[in-house]
Amino acid sequence: MTKRREREMKAILYKRQGGRCAAPCEDYAQGLGIKQPIRLIHLDHIIPGGSDEIFNRQNLCSHCNQVKGDRPNEYLMNYHREKWKQLTLFSPEGVVKKKQVVRRSEPQRQHRTKYRGPGLIACMAGFLLSSYWCSIRR
Repeated sequence: MTKRREREMKAILYKRQGGRCAAPCEDYAQGLGIKQPIRLIHLDHIIPGGSDEIFNRQNLCSHCNQVKGDRPNEYLMNYHREKWKQLTLFSPEGVVKKKQVVRRSEPQRQHRTKYRGPGLIACMAGFLLSSYWCSIRR
């Protein structure tokens, strides 16, 4: 299959799925996948080793695509079902409470700059002045 045809198929499925992953990775109870831009979505076969037609294709987020690998869709659904069970707590009243899951949209950057701020400059200036003062006093 050509890259152009894959891009077209990916765009059609993206619109059909509402820009979401086909697996319920965000909210298993409602069957919602993560909504992501098209460049982060992967085109995947529903039935591994099946045809390259659009009825055998789906869009998955990168995490779900890695989990599924070359396995059937049932494996991915069972994976998310188990994850959802781990995320829920049952209170004594019988109400289901969901644990707070912190999900960042972008990884945090670690900034390392050459500029250290006025504290370092003041410290170095104080050190130089004190060393100069000590050399004069001798």
